[in-house]
Amino acid sequence: MIRLIGAMDEGRGIGLDNHLLYNSKTDMSYFRNQTNWGVVAMGYNTMESLPKFPLPQRVNIVLSDTPVDKEGAVTHSKEQLIKIGQTTNVWGI
Repeated sequence: MIRLIGAMDEGRGIGLDNHLLYNSKTDMSYFRNQTNWGVVAMGYNTMESLPKFPLPQRVNIVLSDTPVDKEGAVTHSKEQLIKIGQTTNVWGI
């Protein structure tokens, strides 16, 4: 199953200039608890915006048209991600 996890503001914004809209320890703790030991899928810009990559204790999948040359990144297509989501939980971040 593919699930989405994120925070958004009243205007449905989820980020600005490749950063989170705000920093909440409660939200970060919830995010870690939900995604630890699982699979997270993200776009290239999200990968680049993370302060630490790969996210520890997770399989990190990057959806990108070109291979990502970063340790810990697994590049997949949308079709491959859908197949993975049929057998395991994948969190879109």
